[in-house]
Amino acid sequence: MTHTKEFKIVVALDFGTYGSGFSWSTVPELDRPDSTIYHSAFSGAPANYRKNLTAVLLNADGTLRSWGFPARDDWKHAAAAGNPANLGYAQRFKMSIRPEPEFEDVPEYAGSLADVGRSKLLPLIVHVLRMLREAVLEQIAAASVQAGGQTIGYKPDDIRWCITVPAIWEEHEKALMRQAAMEAGIPGDEDRLIIAIEPEAAAVFCAFHQSISLTHDQRSQINLGIVGNRFMVVDCGGGTVDITAYKVGAVDGDRQGLTEIGLPGGGKLGSEYVTLAFRKVMADWFGAKAMAAIAAKHPEGVLAMETEWDRWKVDFASRETSSGEIVIDQDRFVNVPHEIMMNLGWHAKRRLKKASPTGSRIKMTAADSQALFDPIVHGILEKIQQQLDEMIRHDGQNPGRERILLVGGFARSEYLKAKITKRFGDRVDVVVPLDPAIAVLAGAVRFARDPSVIWARRSKYTYGFALNQPFEPGVDNAARLERDEDKEARCTRFAIAVQRGETVAVGSQTPPVMVVPMSSAHENISLDIYASTTASPRYPDDPGCWQLGSVKVPLKETVGWSREKRKVAVSFVVGKTTIEVVATDLHTGKRHKGTVTFEEQYPE
Repeated sequence: MTHTKEFKIVVALDFGTYGSGFSWSTVPELDRPDSTIYHSAFSGAPANYRKNLTAVLLNADGTLRSWGFPARDDWKHAAAAGNPANLGYAQRFKMSIRPEPEFEDVPEYAGSLADVGRSKLLPLIVHVLRMLREAVLEQIAAASVQAGGQTIGYKPDDIRWCITVPAIWEEHEKALMRQAAMEAGIPGDEDRLIIAIEPEAAAVFCAFHQSISLTHDQRSQINLGIVGNRFMVVDCGGGTVDITAYKVGAVDGDRQGLTEIGLPGGGKLGSEYVTLAFRKVMADWFGAKAMAAIAAKHPEGVLAMETEWDRWKVDFASRETSSGEIVIDQDRFVNVPHEIMMNLGWHAKRRLKKASPTGSRIKMTAADSQALFDPIVHGILEKIQQQLDEMIRHDGQNPGRERILLVGGFARSEYLKAKITKRFGDRVDVVVPLDPAIAVLAGAVRFARDPSVIWARRSKYTYGFALNQPFEPGVDNAARLERDEDKEARCTRFAIAVQRGETVAVGSQTPPVMVVPMSSAHENISLDIYASTTASPRYPDDPGCWQLGSVKVPLKETVGWSREKRKVAVSFVVGKTTIEVVATDLHTGKRHKGTVTFEEQYPE
C-alpha cells in the first residue's frame, strides 16, 4: 500500500443506519488531539449533532431532490399533500444491504419507492456518498485558503478516503460500498480508498485517547494505550452492534499497535430496533387496521411520534431494585398529532383519554418502555459475554480487570450502560469515550493515515478454494470421483488457506496452493473462493461452507503449453479489511492480482 506520507489529507465517511457524516484532517495535523474536523452544521440537524439523517427524497425521474433532515421534512409535506409529484422517499436503507426477513420493517421506503425498495439500493447509497463527498470537498477547499489569501492548493490526488463498515458485514457488502463510492465520484483504487471496520476504527481512536470509566460510579480518566492492555470494543449503532477485542503491543521502539484477540461478532441489535418496537406500540394503541391507514394517509404524523420517541430513548433513567435488578424508572408521554387523532376510532380515543389529561398522548410506563428495550439489550449482553469468553480462550485469563469500551450513538443510552455495568462490573471496567458517537469517525481518520496501526487480525472464517485435487481412495467418496484430460483420478475439495480464528499479520500471504489448468487450451484459471464456519472442512459443500466468490487468473501467455508447465501458485493476502488473492505463474514468474467477484451469499 502507498505510504500515507504521500497523502496530504485523509477523509473518513461514515454511512450509518440513522445518520451519516464525515471527518477529515491534514496528515501533519493528526498528531494533535483536536486536529480532526467534523461537520456539525447539516441543515435541520439537532444542535451539536455531527451527522445528517441517512434519508433521500427522489424526484419521479430518480434524480435527487433533497437528502438528510431536509429530505424528511420535504417528504412530510409532500405526503401530507398526497404526493402529487410522485416523489420517492427512503430512510434507514443501510439495513437493506444485508436483508433479513425478521428485520425487513426497519428500512423505510415510501412514495414511488414503496414497491421497489431494495432494487434501488445502490443508487440510494450513491446519492448519500456523493453528497458527503461534495460537502467535505467544499469544506477542504474553504480551509485551503490561508489567512493571507493564498491558496494551499490541495489536489484530488492528495486525498486518501476511508469508508467505515460494520464488522458483521461480508465481502459482498464491502464490495457494494466500494462500488457505490466509485459511482459517487470517489477514487476506487486501493491506495486512495480503504475500508475500515467500525469497531476497529473506534479502537484506534480510543486506545490512544482519554476515556471515562463508568464502573462503580468512577468517572476518572483512563488511558487504554498501554502496552499489554487489552480491551473489547462494543460499537452500538443505529442498525448493528459490532463487537471485537484488541491487545496493545509495541514494536520498533516506542511505536504501538493493536492485535485483534477477539472474533468479530454482533448482530442487528441497534437502537433503530427499539424504534421499530415502538411502532408496534402505536399499532396496539390505535388498532392494527387504523395504524396501517394512518401510516399511509399521515406518514408525517407517524414520523413526528417516532422522532419524539427517539429523543427520549437514550435518556431513560434507571434504578437498581432491592433484588439487584436494573429497571427503567420513568414514565414517558408521546404526543399524538391532531391529524392522527382525527382518524382514530372511539375505542382508541377513550383509551388515550384515560392515559393523560389532554387525551392526546400515549402513556409509556416504565415497564412498557423496558419491554421495548430488553430484547435488544439482552442480545447485546449475550454478545458481550461470548466475546469475553473468546478473549480468554484465545489470549488467556487476564490477571487484572477486563475493559469494555462502549462507542456509537446507542452507547449514550443510560439504561444500556447501567445494564452492562451491572452484568459485568464485578470483573470488567466499562469505559466510554468523551463523545461515543464520533469515536468511529475520529478513529477512521487516524486509521486512514496509518492502517499499519493494526498489526494482526484473526480470521473470521476458514477461507480457501474449491480445488480439483488427486482423489484419495478410501478417504474420498467414490461419488466424488472425476477424471482430467490425462485420465487421472481427481475430486473437488476445500483447499484451506487460513483457518477460522487464526491470527494473521496484516498483508501477509498464505502458503501457496498449486493450481494447474484442466486443459492446456484454457486462457484463464477460474477458482471458486469458499468460506466456512468450521475449522477444517474437507469439501466445499460440507455443512457450514458457502461460496464467497470467484477469482480469475489470466494464463494467455502459456496457452498450448503442457499442463505441467502451466502451474500457478495462488495465495490469499490476509489480515486486511477485505479479501485479496494473488497468483504467481511459476514458469514466467509473473505475479497477478486476481479479479475477485463476490457472491451475495451468507453462512447458514
